[in-house]
Amino acid sequence: MSWMITDRGELEGTCYIEILPGKFQGECWNSQSVFFDEEHFGFIEPTIIRHCPEHDHYTFTDIDKTMWEDILADLQRLHQSIGDASRLSDLRGEVDLFFTTTKQRFLEAEADNMQNLRQMLNDFILWARNTLESHDSMAVLGM
Repeated sequence: MSWMITDRGELEGTCYIEILPGKFQGECWNSQSVFFDEEHFGFIEPTIIRHCPEHDHYTFTDIDKTMWEDILADLQRLHQSIGDASRLSDLRGEVDLFFTTTKQRFLEAEADNMQNLRQMLNDFILWARNTLESHDSMAVLGM
């Protein structure tokens, strides 16, 4: 299973962050959205907060296209840094770990997880850039 989920049928339970094309219109679990579990979203959430300080993990935040372009540029730099790194420690704090147990689990299969993180960033960046071609914003629907 990819760390970025595009098929709602793959969701187990309700503990997911949803990224919705366009502004939030009062509905969650949209078929055009992508989803992340909390732990994996934790890898990109600090970048979102850096550019959109009003974002809260537990609320719904509409983020305009200009702000997303800045977020995506930073995520692209992170993607490149991961490609240049062989270990998590090489990233010198560029990757945040949401849960205290994330680092331990990440390091247990570090090479695979570095690749999975890089793939998740690539998938999200491509999806978001494509989405922003036809939308002026995207919403982060928190827990």
